[in-house]
Amino acid sequence: MRRLSRRELLRAITRLTGVEVETELPGFDVRTLAEGAPKTFFFDTGFAWQATSLDSLVTADELARAVAARVTSSPQRLERVLGCAPSAGREAACLGAFLDRAGRLSLRRPLEPEERERLLSTALAWARPQAGAPPGEVAGPFPAAHFLVRVLLQHPEFLSLVEDGAPSPHDPTVLVLSDTAVATRLALLLWGELPDDALLDAAVSGTLHTPAQVRHHAERMLSDPRARTQVFAFHAQWLGFSRLDEVVTADLARSMRAETRALIDDVVFDRDAPWVELLTSQRTWLDTRLAGIYGLPAPATGPGWVTYPSPDRGGLLSHGSVLATSGPGSATSRGLFVRERLLCQPLHTPADVSVDVDAVNDPALGECRSERLRAHVDNPGCASCHQLIDPIGFGLLRYNGQGAVQSTEADKPNCPLPREGSVTLGSGTTPFAGPGPLGRLLAGAPEVTDCLARQFFRFRAGKAETSDVDERHVQAFVQALRQSGGRLRPALLDTVSSPAFLTRRIAAKETP
Repeated sequence: MRRLSRRELLRAITRLTGVEVETELPGFDVRTLAEGAPKTFFFDTGFAWQATSLDSLVTADELARAVAARVTSSPQRLERVLGCAPSAGREAACLGAFLDRAGRLSLRRPLEPEERERLLSTALAWARPQAGAPPGEVAGPFPAAHFLVRVLLQHPEFLSLVEDGAPSPHDPTVLVLSDTAVATRLALLLWGELPDDALLDAAVSGTLHTPAQVRHHAERMLSDPRARTQVFAFHAQWLGFSRLDEVVTADLARSMRAETRALIDDVVFDRDAPWVELLTSQRTWLDTRLAGIYGLPAPATGPGWVTYPSPDRGGLLSHGSVLATSGPGSATSRGLFVRERLLCQPLHTPADVSVDVDAVNDPALGECRSERLRAHVDNPGCASCHQLIDPIGFGLLRYNGQGAVQSTEADKPNCPLPREGSVTLGSGTTPFAGPGPLGRLLAGAPEVTDCLARQFFRFRAGKAETSDVDERHVQAFVQALRQSGGRLRPALLDTVSSPAFLTRRIAAKETP
């Protein structure tokens, strides 16, 4: 069972309370609520690394208190959140209506009558403490509302994904998910946030458990702008440009994100084209800033589509967002990016190999970095890995961390950068020069389709594939892509409306 990721948590808080944590509570660190995974797992949904700790529990309480304080900071704001004014004589009715609505949303299920009565009566009692109550126990002028918000925001069923259900009559090791669990799974996957009222209404009425019912809602959800944001987030985390703000200025990051978002929207949603066009597209969305960096003519009437004049550029591998975050200036880092992220082929140093990291920094190997890097393939301790990654990186070295083309090393004009590299796919090695030709080679490689499916499974499941069952899920997505002609949107629909999406394996510790 995983917790909400940081991104999901912040969206859920805003949905429930209207509080934008990052802008209204800028000093608050929520990382202990959703720890990141190792570098080999690219997504914020990973649950195997979310061990509950005292720090995470304390942070949850502190965050709930801070948000509750913002909600109750003024009568006007509180009324907007509650949907009514908790005035004298109407407080119980007002808070009860809020609890019905917010409880269903936060816990993704209706509150049980006893549960509702207990929370409401406790909140009202909290507002009328006995004489001598410890200072700080009553928060602000609206203590009952403060209490309810605070309790809901640190409820285990708010912070975590509770996937309940009933054992399958056909296989006691499989749990058929409840309708409300399906609603949560579907909303978090397609939108990255809590279910909306339509989805919860269907779940509560018991009409969200067949493949056809789920597909009906998924089609509606994929037409919502939130689906575009979620698909962009998947690619940003997978390909690493989610950390763009760490490596370029804020203005440049906005331009780069706009370029990449436009291409993903165009291929996946607007044209419903094969996913591999993200690697091969010969047009891109540019503003004046990026056009100047790329050395291309700017659109005449503001940001817009521009066709590349040369086949050397093409697809996401030509975008500043990818080039800035995939190890600019390093053939090794660029090659490792392609190998690990696009081909799902992680490299590990063999235990019986002695690696001399300083060997390639020996000045005797040459003044230029590209000359020294070629020593990787001559050094027995390095060659086994670097012959798989450095040649790829050499073909991308002329594109710097902003996406501009340069022919020499930045600080050494006498050191020309290699133009050509090569990539080994299957049993063959093919030369290429630039991100455009590399993208076209990768687009035709079955390893890339398999990797897309593998990364999507990890994003959805919050873990890497560790069993035959997991591998079957991956291959089912590969098959869905093939049947859809490589289009992501219909493959998503087929996946979420499959019986496998509506079930989960029962963990050993859950069995009696």
